[in-house]
Amino acid sequence: MRDLTFKRRTITLSYKETRIYPLDPQIVLTRKELFDAPVRPSTLPANEETDWAACLTPQARLSQIEKYTNYITRRLEADKKHESPHNPTVARVIKRRDKVMYKLLYDGSLATEEFTKKRRIALDTQARKKANRVVQNFGVIYIGVGRLRMLESDADDLKRELEALIRKKNGKQTVVEKKKKRADKACEEHRKEATLAIEKQQK
Repeated sequence: MRDLTFKRRTITLSYKETRIYPLDPQIVLTRKELFDAPVRPSTLPANEETDWAACLTPQARLSQIEKYTNYITRRLEADKKHESPHNPTVARVIKRRDKVMYKLLYDGSLATEEFTKKRRIALDTQARKKANRVVQNFGVIYIGVGRLRMLESDADDLKRELEALIRKKNGKQTVVEKKKKRADKACEEHRKEATLAIEKQQK
């Protein structure tokens, strides 16, 4: 707009209206050249691969966020050293970077909350199953015998879960079988301990 209005005829008419003499438009034109804003280059600098003036919101990946952060750091350091003029491009890049960072933080909080909720539900379900378990409906039973029956029930549940995993994951049977062997070994040790406890009580 300034280039369109600062013409010889416009300046001459303004001189006449304000009664400024002599009519010398060169004075105004000379001062206009001194205060002209620097023109942003149309091409990118040699060391830049991204047109930051027209940048969009980055993808929700740490590599993209790091790229935006590095550019912001370089521009702010250059502004402090007066190596480059300040322009609104940096503020725009900061806004885009912060937008995707807040989204990542929000998604992470939701994922953590969902995982905690599922874990709590699984623990509550497991606790209810153990609380509702009936070892014997009537009669006298030794503590060791009760523990032994509880261990046998736990071992049966664990075996069923492991067998289901084996059927589901054919490619990972070796790992599951090792876990099954460790579980069988642990159950056998518990049975021995319970048997020793029963023998001590009977003596």
